[in-house]
Amino acid sequence: MVLDLLVQVLRAVGKRMTGWQCDGARLPVSAISTVKSAACPAGGLRSRWVHGLYHRLLAQCPCLGHPAPIDMQARRLPVPQPGMTTAHVGAVGLATPARHQSARRGPPLHRTGLGCPGARRVLEEEQAATRGQSSWFLKTGFQKSPWTRPRGFPRLLRSSRNARRHMNEAPRPEPQRIPMHIGGTWRDAEHYQEVRDPYRGEVVALAPMATARDCDDALRAAHDARAIMAAIPGHERAALLRRAADKLTQRVDPIARAMTRETGKALRDSIVETQRTADLLRLCAEEAIRIQGEHIPMDGTTIGAGKLAFMMRYPVGVVAAITPFNSPVNLAAHKVGPALAAGNCVVLKPSPKAPLCVHLFIEALLEAGVPAGAVNTLYGDAVAPQLVKDVRVDFVSFTGSVRVGKLIRNAVGMKRVALELGGVGPTFVHHDADVLAAAKASARNAMALAGQSCASVQNVFVHRKVHDRFLDALCAEMDIIRLGDPLDLATEVGTLIDEEAARRVEAMLEGAVASGARAVRGWKREGAQLTGTILTGVQPEMPAVCEEIFGPAMSVQPYEDIDPLFKAISASPLGLQAGIFTNSLDLALAAMRNLRTGGVIVNATSRWRSDQMPYGGVKDSGMGREGPKFSIRDMTEERLFVLN
Repeated sequence: MVLDLLVQVLRAVGKRMTGWQCDGARLPVSAISTVKSAACPAGGLRSRWVHGLYHRLLAQCPCLGHPAPIDMQARRLPVPQPGMTTAHVGAVGLATPARHQSARRGPPLHRTGLGCPGARRVLEEEQAATRGQSSWFLKTGFQKSPWTRPRGFPRLLRSSRNARRHMNEAPRPEPQRIPMHIGGTWRDAEHYQEVRDPYRGEVVALAPMATARDCDDALRAAHDARAIMAAIPGHERAALLRRAADKLTQRVDPIARAMTRETGKALRDSIVETQRTADLLRLCAEEAIRIQGEHIPMDGTTIGAGKLAFMMRYPVGVVAAITPFNSPVNLAAHKVGPALAAGNCVVLKPSPKAPLCVHLFIEALLEAGVPAGAVNTLYGDAVAPQLVKDVRVDFVSFTGSVRVGKLIRNAVGMKRVALELGGVGPTFVHHDADVLAAAKASARNAMALAGQSCASVQNVFVHRKVHDRFLDALCAEMDIIRLGDPLDLATEVGTLIDEEAARRVEAMLEGAVASGARAVRGWKREGAQLTGTILTGVQPEMPAVCEEIFGPAMSVQPYEDIDPLFKAISASPLGLQAGIFTNSLDLALAAMRNLRTGGVIVNATSRWRSDQMPYGGVKDSGMGREGPKFSIRDMTEERLFVLN
């Protein structure tokens, strides 16, 4: 009775602690370790009921349990049987029969805080004890109770902090060698490049370096599969995309973790992105059965009277898609999903800095039943010029920097393109706005993804009446944003993509301060991680203001009259999205009329986006729109039919 009560208490406490997940409640490693330590002191068994509690905890928690029963009377673990393996273990490391591994509910050793040398030694110690003699005791010649912990012998993990530390020290699996997918088959590359975790510096994956022959083969496969994809009815393409969404939902955890390891993005953001991508594929499925033509009225003229005319949409053929690292899976889906929904074939070249998570996404897509040749993958920047210039490519979709976007636009000739490029995140806070809400949203959307979003809040223009109050609230919100280990779910902001990117942002901030700006919240860099920065006293010509900074930094500028700002932004080379906080409908409509940007977001920041909306910019910020319906429109071509 008492044991049952204590088990329930520890399980309830576990909901607020870091530890094992078990049937909706968490049983913390620290709780297990505390009971273990109490039950097994250096001098022997301290209390039989505490020892019983330790075993009761194991018996009550499936994540720490195992198919073999615990002998409660003998107070010891059952003797391992032939066929047992240590692939999966519980808190004390009891081996699991191989035939039961597929049904295990607990995580494998390398996915837990017990994957450390100390825990492995405890595992070996206690398994050996069940055979009569401990391996440690055999080596030292001492004879003690199997449950006695020799002095200096490592205990099980005693806190969530130690769990995280030991987990980080655990041996990492070998980096995955990523293959290319060309013409329905997987292909290895001649050369690979390392993909490193920007937080730990470890090699996460080996990305293939595609050659000109690989690119030619991928384009040939896509070109040959055009007729097959175009002939698939819309309802079948929709069903394929729904299956892909379901497959992706089943892989949220490995894809999110790969994304975090590659890019330094906070794990919570990687999880949201992967889940959001599954929803995006479902939106693409809906649009696959809504591709419409248009009736053209012909009786408006004498020559047209009595004729019947309409426009029909057909797939363009082959889409070349090039995606960045900042939202690698979601932005890949924004190109591949609409292309397949429209009946096209795709050659996808993801960023060489985030290839593994995209590879896992493509695996899910292929398992849904994509025809051979319909989806092909290439890696490495060397093949990009060949890819976009090839005559077999009918449409190019690119998300990335303004500089590269211009190079592509100049290289494609008469091909149609969709270019989603950069911006400087202008956001306005008028005197009638909810200042606290605006400050919180601005801070969060300047720091999200470490500022590595093309629409991140970069320049905030605040009416002078509320400037000081806004700045105080902004600083307060910035101070509570948690930076740290991207794999820790408590972390809100991880690292930039690499240390070089962090140094580039740092140099822009140093230049601004040297030119007279003041950092009311200054930056501190540690490797690829950079704390948030708030600048005041900036000038429009500073690179940190007029160029895309692509980092966790923002400026705050006061204004009296908003019209000159509208004119200045409209005259600037960039125009992705703008946000404005106001309760004035007249001002909101004035912003819509007078700001030459791709979108005006009222009572939210420049960074706000939903996947179904037509997202894109004007001027140097790009051309075309992303969003399933609007991407499908770009990835199809119109054909006129006239019946005399």
